[in-house]
Amino acid sequence: MKGDVIYSELSKQKDPSTGVEVTRLSDNQNDTNHPYFTASQVDLDNTFVIVTSNRTGQEQFYTLAFADGKMVQLTDDVDVHSGCLDAANHILYYFAGHTLKSVRLDTLEDEALMDVPKSFIPASLTGTADGRYLAFTMVELAETDLCTARYEPEFSGGSKGFREKFFRWPSSVIIRYDTASHAGYPVTGELRRMTHVIIHPLDGDTVLFCHEGPWHLVQRMWIAKVATDEVYPLIETKRNLERAGHEFFTVDGRIGAQYSYRYRPDMDFLFHADVYVNPDGSDEQRYYYPYQRPVHVHALSEALAVGDTAQIRQDDPDYRRYIALVKYDSDGHRAIVGRLCAHDTSWHKESHPHPVFTPDGKHVLWGSDVGGRMNVYMAPADWGACLKSDR
Repeated sequence: MKGDVIYSELSKQKDPSTGVEVTRLSDNQNDTNHPYFTASQVDLDNTFVIVTSNRTGQEQFYTLAFADGKMVQLTDDVDVHSGCLDAANHILYYFAGHTLKSVRLDTLEDEALMDVPKSFIPASLTGTADGRYLAFTMVELAETDLCTARYEPEFSGGSKGFREKFFRWPSSVIIRYDTASHAGYPVTGELRRMTHVIIHPLDGDTVLFCHEGPWHLVQRMWIAKVATDEVYPLIETKRNLERAGHEFFTVDGRIGAQYSYRYRPDMDFLFHADVYVNPDGSDEQRYYYPYQRPVHVHALSEALAVGDTAQIRQDDPDYRRYIALVKYDSDGHRAIVGRLCAHDTSWHKESHPHPVFTPDGKHVLWGSDVGGRMNVYMAPADWGACLKSDR
C-alpha cells in the first residue's frame, strides 16, 4: 500500500577489472528499475532515486535511499508508468493509465491532474527544474497492434515491429502542462510518431522532441517553441548516410545527442560522435569516438558523460558489458572512453542500463538484469580508476 516502508539489503562488490565499488541498491526481489535517462529522478541532496518495482504484483513508484536501501511506496494505482521527479518541490509526477497524476513525497497526498484520451498512449514525461511545467507526448493507440511484431528484424537497428510502427504514421500531439494554472496546452502535433519529449530545464517555452523511427530514415531531433508555434530541426542529417538520436538536455540547457556517419547506404556506420548544440542550433560541438559509441549517453555538462558500452581497443568483443565514463577533449574533438565497471545486462528491451549521473556528478546509476531480475546499481564516477581507451 502507499506509504509502506521496506528495506532493500544493499549488496557491494569490487569490479574485478577496475576495483571500483559497485553497489546493488535493490534486493533482487521482483524487478526494480529507475526511470528513463531523460527524466529527473534523484533528489537534490543526492540521497535517493525514484524507482518502479513490481514487488506488490504490479508496477508502483518508490523512493530508494542510497545509504540504507529504505524504500517508501509512493503510489497505489493501476498501470503506473512514465514518472519524473520535481526535486525542487518534492513531487513525483507520473501516469496511471491515461491519467496524469502527482504525489507529494512528504505527505503522499496525490492529485489527478488531467486525462489523455483512451485512443492515445501518453509517454516521455519530463519537467522543468523549478517544477512549473511538464511536457509529454501522446501517440495514437491504434498502431500498437503490429502484424510484424513476432519477427526478428532482418537488419540491425530496430526492435520487433519497429519499422512497422514508423510506416503507419500515427497521430501524435505534444502537451505542455502548467502546474501553477493546472492547464494542459497542445504544443504541436503530426501524423507520425513523436516521442522522446524533453522540456528545457530552465525554459518552459522550449520543448525538444524526436520523430521516432529508424534513425537513418528520419530527421530525428526537433525543437518546438510554445509561445510562437515555431518548430525546427536540430543537427540536420542526410537520409541513409547520417543518424542522430538519444537526445538529452544538460543542466544548463545544452542539447546532447549521439551521431553516426557512413559514406554509402550499403556500408556500416564508420564514424561515431557525441554532439552538443544550443536549442537555437548555435555553437555545435562534436566529439568523435575511436571505436563504437555507447548505446545511451547522459551528461550533466559538456565535460564528462556516462555511457552503457565501453569499447577501449579494436579487438574488444565484450565491450557491451561495461559502463563507460566519457571525457570530452574540446581541442582534439575527441570522446575519450574509460571503462568504469561491468553491468552485464542481457540487453533485452526492458533491461537497457540507461545510466545517469547523480546531480552532484559523484556517482552513476544504471539498471541491469545480471542477477536474473532488474535491479538498480550505483558506482562512484571515478575517472582515475577507469581503464582508458588505447586511442
